Amino acid sequence: WFAQLNEEYRRRRALAGEIFDLLGAEYDHDSSGMFLWGRIGLTVNSGDLQMSRGQQVSDWALYEAGAFITPGFIFGKNGEDYIRISLCAKPEVLKKAAEKLRNTCRIKR
Repeated sequence: WFAQLNEEYRRRRALAGEIFDLLGAEYDHDSSGMFLWGRIGLTVNSGDLQMSRGQQVSDWALYEAGAFITPGFIFGKNGEDYIRISLCAKPEVLKKAAEKLRNTCRIKR
């Protein structure tokens, strides 16, 4: 069961990585744990200069694509330019979020 559980989380990590790839977030492809963190290097034109990059991308994903991604700022100042995806989310949920983002960004695969 241990190997099977690890394989399931590897699969979820890969799906979360696809979401970060869509968003242009940098992340550690070899990370482990229950969350995947991605660093946002771009600035979204949100009109709100008080928002961190992570919050801007998180708000854009939620309001434009209907996909919730946790902004890193809620975990403290060091998380301001980051977003986080929980690997507790089922693969179907991660796939649906990627599909929504892909459609919103008009990215063809």
